[in-house]
Amino acid sequence: MKFLVFTTDLLPAPGLPTSGTALRTFGIVQGLRANGHTVDVSIPRSALAGFDGVLERENKTDKKSLIDAKTREMAFDSTNQSRLIHELEPDVIICGHWPAYQLTRKPHQKLFIDLAGPHILERHFQKSLGQNAAMLSKAAAMASADGYIVSGPRQAEYFKSFLARAAKPSMANNMVIVTMPLSPEMLTPTLEPTKEPTYPKFIFGGIFLPWQDPTSALTQVAETLREKKMGKLTLIGGKHPHYKVKSGIYESLFDKLSENSFVETLAMQPYENFIERLHSSDVAVDLMAWNLERELAVTIRSTTYLWSGLPVIYNNFSDLSDLISEYDAGWCISPSNKSELAEVLNEILSNPQLVRNKSKNALRLAREVFSWDKAVLPILELCDNPELLSKDISVTIPDSAKIPLSSRQSISQKFLSRMAGLQKIEILVTGKTDPQHKKTFSVQLRRYKACGELSKPFAQPQQDSPFDIVAEKNYENQESFSIDWLSLELDLPEQNSKGVWYEIVLESDSEHDVLSPWTIHACPYPLASLCISNKELPDSALCIQTWCNHTET
Repeated sequence: MKFLVFTTDLLPAPGLPTSGTALRTFGIVQGLRANGHTVDVSIPRSALAGFDGVLERENKTDKKSLIDAKTREMAFDSTNQSRLIHELEPDVIICGHWPAYQLTRKPHQKLFIDLAGPHILERHFQKSLGQNAAMLSKAAAMASADGYIVSGPRQAEYFKSFLARAAKPSMANNMVIVTMPLSPEMLTPTLEPTKEPTYPKFIFGGIFLPWQDPTSALTQVAETLREKKMGKLTLIGGKHPHYKVKSGIYESLFDKLSENSFVETLAMQPYENFIERLHSSDVAVDLMAWNLERELAVTIRSTTYLWSGLPVIYNNFSDLSDLISEYDAGWCISPSNKSELAEVLNEILSNPQLVRNKSKNALRLAREVFSWDKAVLPILELCDNPELLSKDISVTIPDSAKIPLSSRQSISQKFLSRMAGLQKIEILVTGKTDPQHKKTFSVQLRRYKACGELSKPFAQPQQDSPFDIVAEKNYENQESFSIDWLSLELDLPEQNSKGVWYEIVLESDSEHDVLSPWTIHACPYPLASLCISNKELPDSALCIQTWCNHTET
């Protein structure tokens, strides 16, 4: 298969620092390639501009060559994302988080979104403006996707709530868990723990982010090392290298801890340098105060610690906690329990063999769960699932519902199927509860014999063009119809539907208003004009979704 992956940040490259989402998307890309698939990657133009801006401010423009010409040419934003898809013609599209979906209409290919972490919560802690708009964008992206990738069971439940808001709760069946894909070539620590003064070497690293607070744990580790006069705590971190994100408490915390002679602080490192630091450390610290974002996150820095053979001091309330406990690859404790952390630190200081054993367990966890050739298998299974209905058309954000259906007027919408295997059509409708008047109506799907070519998408059939009735559903004596998706599903998929024009028709013999479909004030391809009793409304269209079984021939 051929994949096209849209990222939300620059992928790891020699000489560059990187972010957690970039590492995760890079792991997915490498895992797909390890399984024999072709993958094209497109990075955001916004991240590229941020990278170039930092170099210009620091007078390091010679380092722009760290991003090669092809990567720059392939960068995307909302103006060229659909063109890249058209030119590259992938079989499957993956967005490395929902903000990477910037399309105005869903492409006909299978589209998966790696939800990765709770971005809306991250925006909340950043006090970002436009939160309502972000919620709508997230719902629209999730409503358009055919499948979803998450990092753990808790995350899955959280994202299912957004599927419910997008009126697509059934799509939760198309959600797979990929904890974290990392290289199958694990790092093995070269220095075994000893009783020398340099033992134990603790490490903490990552981008400064406002929703994280490791103050209590890092302060206690630093004070313990000073009291015992042994070991070292290395702190590595800095602001996001490509985006303007607030630093939270980190800068003042690092400044304060650096006064301790048993603590060293380092700026953000190129990824390969950071990995070298992990290679010569003994224990990682990633214990932070609870908030909902921390509970839902599968922290990528900690999966990287484990992959490098570092047992980690971690929380006891998240998905990754369960894995660390299952494999005995670290210590999972309450961030607010100082006596519990004191016991853990005493164990580490007095029992190097225990640390060595947990290090081996961390490597076993990485081999069995994180190795990217294995980690991406759920994505490939989702691609090959014959029961997966791929969404072709997705117009989901309504403007108004002012066109009532009754015997006085029918309502119809033509659309061009871009995929083979058309099987289900959904229309967003609303109605009022009215026990005195029964609501009788029908939904009919027509297939036109004279159809436009995909190269001429608006060569649509005329009103008198011949058609066949493909499916029909009658609703009799309905007392009410609340806001919902009205569904018409075919017994057998239309295997030759690609490039064929169809029309969904709503009719009623009731004199009273039966329902009103939701419409938008636009006519986005591949929809034709909305018709009211065969009269076209050229600037309107139904909120409609179509689904195919993707068994193209």
